[in-house]
Amino acid sequence: TWLNAAIGGSKTSAHMDGRAADIVVPGLSPADVCRMVKSIGLPVDQCIEEFCQWCHVGIAPDGVEPRNQYLTARVVEGETVYETGIRA
Repeated sequence: TWLNAAIGGSKTSAHMDGRAADIVVPGLSPADVCRMVKSIGLPVDQCIEEFCQWCHVGIAPDGVEPRNQYLTARVVEGETVYETGIRA
């Protein structure tokens, strides 16, 4: 929880209970990693290409249907904005 607070993460982040990871694969862009996740059909809750830096992959809590959301996060005028789809 200290790390999440230090980086300004959401208190409800899937990272907080071990249901999410931010992934970087050498030689692949974060958008390409997100596209690979989508292409293999993993039951993700959210897969987010975040700030052209990493691919966030989160799973739903037990007993909850995954949303299968694929999003792109960008900073616009100092605020994080989420767009539907993998844009980069």
